[in-house]
Amino acid sequence: MDKYDLVVPQMYKEILRLKPNVVVELGTGIGRTTRAISLALKDLNSGGKLYSYEKNDISGSFNPVKENLEMDELISFVELHQCDIWDSWIESPFRFDVLYIDFGLDWEGMYKIIENKFINSQIKDGATVLFEGGSDNHTRINKFTLDEFNKFKNTSISFKHLVGNRTSLSILTGI
Repeated sequence: MDKYDLVVPQMYKEILRLKPNVVVELGTGIGRTTRAISLALKDLNSGGKLYSYEKNDISGSFNPVKENLEMDELISFVELHQCDIWDSWIESPFRFDVLYIDFGLDWEGMYKIIENKFINSQIKDGATVLFEGGSDNHTRINKFTLDEFNKFKNTSISFKHLVGNRTSLSILTGI
């Protein structure tokens, strides 16, 4: 069983449930969730678009992601961006309905994203934040590490774990 075998179908279901027009994915990786999101957008047939950002191409995975999306006839639902995620979308965000964060962050990194004034206002206006992590077995993003972070920063971030053991999918429920 692949580590994303539970996350990918759940991501597809979440996108169908949320019915977004604009999805931003921070961390394309090898494109497993990119494909799930774009397939859900295609099946929703509402003109939705995924903007996916990958910080680097060390693994050489970025070009195959595009090729796979083209082969699956999903590329028209996706804009792929290879860039520094912090200096690009996080620095200059645009309106979104769903934000999916999956690029190796801890709670400090997550907080830096959601405290961005524009991103924070989008969340408060109803946008959804999904992220990789949240299971008790996740090394950086779990309930214990969040409790410690909330105490340290005097914040009240909360989330609901949706699926997965180590590699997992969760939804932000409070900021």
